[in-house]
Amino acid sequence: MPRKIPAVIRRQVALRAKYRCEYCLIWQDDFYDNFQIDHIRSVKHGGLTE
Repeated sequence: MPRKIPAVIRRQVALRAKYRCEYCLIWQDDFYDNFQIDHIRSVKHGGLTE
């Protein structure tokens, strides 16, 4: 079951990435939808939302 990532963490990730996708480097403003925030290690495998 998906878990909501808190707004404060979403903002920290966006600021760290300078509002770009960390995979392809496209700007958030050039994308038609909000970026997906993923865990490096999935929650189901013991990853934490931090």
